[in-house]
Amino acid sequence: MIFAKKHFIISITQQSTAIENKAMGETAAPAEMRKYMRRRRRRNRTGLFLVMTVVLLFCATLGIHSISLKANCLELQKQEQELQRKKDELQKEKKSIQEQKAYMQTDEYIENAAREKFGLVYDDEIIFKAE
Repeated sequence: MIFAKKHFIISITQQSTAIENKAMGETAAPAEMRKYMRRRRRRNRTGLFLVMTVVLLFCATLGIHSISLKANCLELQKQEQELQRKKDELQKEKKSIQEQKAYMQTDEYIENAAREKFGLVYDDEIIFKAE
């Protein structure tokens, strides 16, 4: 199998050389052929350089966005914790209000309110006032 791959690579190289010879003409001198090959290598290097530059810029942009997204994520987590804390406080306050509402509907509350606001007492009670 390795032999087959090597043979395939060699045959592709021979085909490309044959195509280049046809492009240059069968009578091309070795010096002209070398110049042609140098130009072709330069073009390949330039293309490779451009591709690598684009890939590098893409990776840099991706890294910068990754950092900003992490910072944004941390900020949102802090906001979430703050909102959760406020929610817990409001739930405690709601429970306290419900307990107070339930207490205000009892006879004990009505009795205490009547004593404090109106000064009402039972018939058998004695009131002591400090001078």
